[in-house]
Amino acid sequence: LKSANWLLSKGCDFDATDLLGQTALHLAAQLDQIELFLALKARGATATALDAYGRFPTDYLKDQKLKTAINKEFSPEILEMRDN
Repeated sequence: LKSANWLLSKGCDFDATDLLGQTALHLAAQLDQIELFLALKARGATATALDAYGRFPTDYLKDQKLKTAINKEFSPEILEMRDN
């Protein structure tokens, strides 16, 4: 988390994507790095970015209660997109 915060403080583009269209949020969720996920989101990382598999970063969170809480608190637009 310390290294990630340092990169963010230096202006790292945390919404950059890899070849699969995944952002740092996707990877933090896949690796179950909740503190990093929350730090990225708090700095404005885009939670509505879809990867090549059509998945949002929160789709990779393992804890269903946490996923629901994060979607409600930080990303209500995801819930709206899913309803349509």
